[in-house]
Amino acid sequence: MTVLEVGCGNGALGHTFKMMNPSAHYLGIELMEEPAKLAGQKLDHVWCMDVEDKQNNFKLPDGVQTIDTLVYGDVLEYLKDPRKVLQEHVKWLSQDGVVVACIPNVQYWKVIYNLLQGNWPQNGTGIFDKTHLRWFTRSSIVELFKSVDLNIISFQSRMPNLDQAKKFTALLEPCLKQMGLDSRQFLEGTAPIQYLITASKKTVNPIYISGLMLKPQVGMNEVRMIQPLKSVASLPGVSLELSSENLQLRSLDASVPKIMIWQRQMMTYDSSLPQLKKIINAGYILISEFDDDPDHFQGQIDNNYLSFRGVHAVQVSTESLVQSMTKHNPEVRAFKNCLDVLPVLKSEKWLIKPPNSRLRVFFGALNREADWQAWMPFINDLLLENEDLFEFEVVHDERFFHSLVTQRKRFTPTCDYLKYRQLLSDSHVALMPLRDNKFNSMKSDLKFVEASGYAVASIASPTVYADVIQSGFNGEVVSDGKRVAEILKSWGDNPDLAKACALNARNWVRSNRLQFQQSTARLNWYRELYQRRDELTKALLQRVPELSPE
Repeated sequence: MTVLEVGCGNGALGHTFKMMNPSAHYLGIELMEEPAKLAGQKLDHVWCMDVEDKQNNFKLPDGVQTIDTLVYGDVLEYLKDPRKVLQEHVKWLSQDGVVVACIPNVQYWKVIYNLLQGNWPQNGTGIFDKTHLRWFTRSSIVELFKSVDLNIISFQSRMPNLDQAKKFTALLEPCLKQMGLDSRQFLEGTAPIQYLITASKKTVNPIYISGLMLKPQVGMNEVRMIQPLKSVASLPGVSLELSSENLQLRSLDASVPKIMIWQRQMMTYDSSLPQLKKIINAGYILISEFDDDPDHFQGQIDNNYLSFRGVHAVQVSTESLVQSMTKHNPEVRAFKNCLDVLPVLKSEKWLIKPPNSRLRVFFGALNREADWQAWMPFINDLLLENEDLFEFEVVHDERFFHSLVTQRKRFTPTCDYLKYRQLLSDSHVALMPLRDNKFNSMKSDLKFVEASGYAVASIASPTVYADVIQSGFNGEVVSDGKRVAEILKSWGDNPDLAKACALNARNWVRSNRLQFQQSTARLNWYRELYQRRDELTKALLQRVPELSPE
């Protein structure tokens, strides 16, 4: 993927994008010399130039034939002839490529308010930036993109003062009526301070995705719903709505696919049938999002697995769950857990020189006492003779914390996902014990993915983790507590061994487990399910006749 950002500044946007998609080839053009130098340290190639200067004779780098994404972040309003620049650049755009532009709205209500008073402020930034050469409204933006043969896919509004815009519209309503203007349309045009536009050469069919999540808890929403669906929503044509409270059933054009995803629902025959009927009758494809052994929950068994039988499809995190779920619903797809971005590393973290500094060992899990009990005696024996080599960071599990025979330990009760990741990022080693049983075999390798992203070396049980860890290369797979202690001692004496595993594991995540790598596959599956909606609804009603229309 090749991105060209016109007006890239110091490269901050491109740097963030490359943390999400490290394989992207990110190019930048910047007028100012100092920001261009900074951008050159972050992006793949940066030109310091005026895009409207004919003498520049700008050419794409060798090997780059087309651009997949053209980015104009608050740039077009500074150009003498934005249409001409767009027209030239669109020639490089690939057939499936997109143009993304952020453009201020001169119809913004504060502009009108100032004009009514005879004012036109001259500011250094913002809507009244004195260096703006061109001004746009929503309709003139549409005309601009249409003039260069681009189809607008999405038109998002940034409305920072919506309540004030409503009050301003209410004050003007008598005048608007006299002029034959609709107050609702006036508000729609004057509330946005900026528009974010996505456009392409070809028409992109829209799709609407809504997600009903659990109440926020220990990162489950972020990993399984928020991060992956926001990544999908970055693709052209996708509209997304997420909620932990309730979701409104949308009345959209029949040609627009509507997908609803329910996270870890415990559906019952007593309470869920009316909801399911409404969703099905509203024309949605309903997907159950579930990432644990379904046989572990008595409520699922008691209701004959309605959470999976009473929906069109099921999405899970592992292939073992696919095999388990297909007994209840043949439409099952696994999407492995990923990171939304490759985190920035703290360069000083691995500067460890015992005995003045120690390996920080992380353990963060819920309800895992039966899994770690067999490891603990060996860990404590190690600490009795080598306490100065280690310190422990424990999250969630207070019993694990109190079982450690060391004073060099810290405990954090169950916390939000941001705090969890912060504590993990400051650690060097992560412990991942899992006994070999049916419930654990359906767990995902998320803890290894998270630790690896932050360059934390993993010591893990064979269950689940043997599939992704190559011992001695990107972590260690251990069969018993004795081996855990041996590896900890080896890494404590020579932290560079742990560091090598951690960096190899991070590179594995970079290549295999970032959200963008599966977003297109997710979207294609959702679209394919909707194309088969009549067929899937018929099969659903055969599984659960109680949902049939009366």
